[in-house]
Amino acid sequence: MVESKDSFVASKILVDFLRDFTLLTEQQLVSIRMLMEKTVADVMNSVTSMSQVADEKKIKANEVLIKDKKSQDFVSSSSKELEKNEEAILAGEATDSQRKDYLENKLMRTGGIFSKHMEAISGLDRDLQNLIAQIIGAVSVDDVIAQRLSHIIAGMNHLQVELGTLLANYKLNARADAIKLFRNRVLTQVYLSYTSEDERLIFHKIFGHPKEMKRVS
Repeated sequence: MVESKDSFVASKILVDFLRDFTLLTEQQLVSIRMLMEKTVADVMNSVTSMSQVADEKKIKANEVLIKDKKSQDFVSSSSKELEKNEEAILAGEATDSQRKDYLENKLMRTGGIFSKHMEAISGLDRDLQNLIAQIIGAVSVDDVIAQRLSHIIAGMNHLQVELGTLLANYKLNARADAIKLFRNRVLTQVYLSYTSEDERLIFHKIFGHPKEMKRVS
């Protein structure tokens, strides 16, 4: 009767441990998935920022100020007034003086746009370097993701080996103390394989804070 009760307790400890270990694996995978989603979001945000910066530089580069001969004020080369003057000149309704002013403004606009575009390219290069650095930083997380996945696989493999040994002679091992030793061996190996604080935090939520552990040789 005592032996039967001890076997029942041992089986319950084993089942509870396997349930918790499954939960641990699931939570680690969820954490990795969230890390992957954040990485993708960071990369996409950086790419979007690159596009926005390029568009802003292009718009500013086309905003060239030229001198209006009539008002003597500096106005945008893309202003409606200048567009109207260009239409009149192109339609042959302008005087020689107006055509001269038009050509001067056209040359000034072309030179100004070229200068602005060169300035924009120089500034864009600096901005893109910073954005590319952000993308590289985000993508470099793939090493962490691969490492954490390898920890999960290694932990499951270790559980399989230990569980196989335990079940090979379960009648002899169906004791609470033997199951606890089995559980501690698996958890020790798994915990010591962790290299990130996130992995340890997930472990602590399920199994609590482990006692002092020495690496299993």
